[in-house]
Order: sequence, then C-alpha cells, then structure tokens
Amino acid sequence: MTRSSSSASSDTSGLPEDASPLELKQFLVGLRQQFREQARQDAEERRQLEDGLQAAQRQFQELQDQQSVLLSRLQAQTHRVGELEQALASAEQALASAEQARVSAEQAREVAEVASRPQRPAAPERPRELVTPPRRRHRTGWPVDAAWAKVFMGAVLIGFIVGLGGPWIQRRLQQQQALSGSAPITNQEQLYLQAMEPSWLEVRRLDGTMLFAGELEGEKQFPLGEGLEVSAGRPDLVTVRVDNQPPRVLGRIEEVDWHRFQPGSLGAEQP
Repeated sequence: MTRSSSSASSDTSGLPEDASPLELKQFLVGLRQQFREQARQDAEERRQLEDGLQAAQRQFQELQDQQSVLLSRLQAQTHRVGELEQALASAEQALASAEQARVSAEQAREVAEVASRPQRPAAPERPRELVTPPRRRHRTGWPVDAAWAKVFMGAVLIGFIVGLGGPWIQRRLQQQQALSGSAPITNQEQLYLQAMEPSWLEVRRLDGTMLFAGELEGEKQFPLGEGLEVSAGRPDLVTVRVDNQPPRVLGRIEEVDWHRFQPGSLGAEQP
C-alpha cells in the first residue's frame, strides 16, 4: 500500500493543473491499471511465500516422521538386546545347574561303586576254640579274651574302611575345597541403582558386555563381580550404592559419561 500510494503521488504530481476532463479520465484509468498490476504482484509474492512455508512445514513433518521411525527402531533393537542378554543369563544358569547335577550324579555313582564292590571279610570269625569246653572251665579269663577280640576286629574293620574309602574321601575333600574356593562368588557385592524419576540407563561389564539398556523405574540390582560401568541420561536423577553403603547421586546432569564401580571402591571412577 505504501508503494502504491507513492506511485499514485508521483503520478498525480505529473498531472497538469489545467488538465481537461478527458485527460483526467485517462489518467485515472492508467492509475487504476497500475494499482491492479501492483495488487497482482503482491498476491503473487504472497502465494510464493505461502507455498514456501507449506513446503518447509512438509519437510519438517517428514523429518519428524523419520526421527520417530529411527527412534522406534532403536528402541526395538535395544529391547532385542535386552532379551538376548536375559536369554544368555538363563542359559548360563541352566549350564551351571547342569554342571552341578553332573557332579552330584558322579558322586552318587562313586558311592554306588564303593557300595557294590565285593565286601572282603573284615576280620576272621570268632575262633571256635574261644568257645571250646576247656575255655568254659576258666570263666575268669573269658571277658578279657572277648575284649581283645573286639578290639582286634574293630581295628581290622577300620583299616578296611580307610583302605576302600581313602580315594573317595580324598576326592570329596578336593571337591569341598573347590566349592569353598568358589563360595565368595555367591556372596559377591551387589550394585543397587535407583531412579527418582524414569531415566535412561545402561549397565555393562568391564569387558563391554551389556547387562541392561533401557528406562529405569524404581530400583535394580546387579552383581558387581570384577566391576561394572554405568551411564545414565540423567545422572542427577539416579542414586547408586554398593551393598549397605550410603547411597549417593550418580553424577551431575552434564556427566553423561560412563562411571566405573569396582569391589572395594567407595566411589565411581571415569573409565
């Protein structure tokens, strides 16, 4: 409108003061045509601007759709990885149970083999001469002879049992030592992670094996083992503690790196 007004002013200024009605009419017709042309140009520019705005909106919507698709795929892959980790953990537990069952079966078989071996006479039967009539005449010596016979039979029986069961007892002791050596694994430290609000969390072993990747709600615990590394989208919303130690915040809001926890360490280390 300003440009049209300026054009009209310039055109009006060129009109003679003593113009005839015909000249005035022609001048008005030309001025109207200029206004129409200017309005057409303004409408064309506005249409081009609207088309450009609509194209930009369509591109923005397409980018949002692509981002949603990529996010859905990432979540699906993350869920799949979690399922594979759980399946692997179940397989490891099943393997450990099978190994324990195999050891128990082997022990039972060894016991059965020992029991099924032909029993050697532990000691000779009580000599018949001990009950012969001449011995009966000496009643005062019979209790002493019977006591010595019992001692002899007991010593022979103990030697026989030790001779047969020595290897089995040794294997049992070795197995007990092996089990006692692995007992601290069952009592290893636990790492507890709790989210004050739902927050994205990743937990992995020191060798890079991923144990958990997903949104943490509430509290989860993980065997500390040789050590774990933890990364959170909002570390300021996640508290961490090891066993009965006091909980503390994982980190500040900008500390989205991996935090390392190892047995015997009270705090996290940057890997």
